[in-house]
Amino acid sequence: MITDFMQLDSMRNKKGEVRKIFLTEEGFTSIQKGQDKSEEQAAAVAYSYFIVDNNPYISAYLMSRQEDSEDEVKHGLAFGLSSIVNHKLVHKKAHNVFKYIDNPSATEGIADFARAVIGIDSWDQLIPNFRFPGR
Repeated sequence: MITDFMQLDSMRNKKGEVRKIFLTEEGFTSIQKGQDKSEEQAAAVAYSYFIVDNNPYISAYLMSRQEDSEDEVKHGLAFGLSSIVNHKLVHKKAHNVFKYIDNPSATEGIADFARAVIGIDSWDQLIPNFRFPGR
């Protein structure tokens, strides 16, 4: 992982500190080969958020798009948390995951489905010393 690399002495700043890491334009498509993959997209949003939240070296995490880009969708990519259908904004499951994932009273419930999609019983199977946001 990039944070492991950035902890090397040769990558630290002049004070010997690990440099701040900003992950930008991150996204997961909700379509693949013409098939709806909204469930997988939402699970990926939850999983990636938990990775970031549990890593002290990542200072920022920015998603790629709030809504799908018409041009990208033509090429089979739907990175938005919402779609435009008949000129109306329609939220995908990933939208609600993103909206509530950092709310301590909602995070477990909003991300519970993702464990089955990913194929795990517990988040600490993938994220060492896992903790939910705000805990």
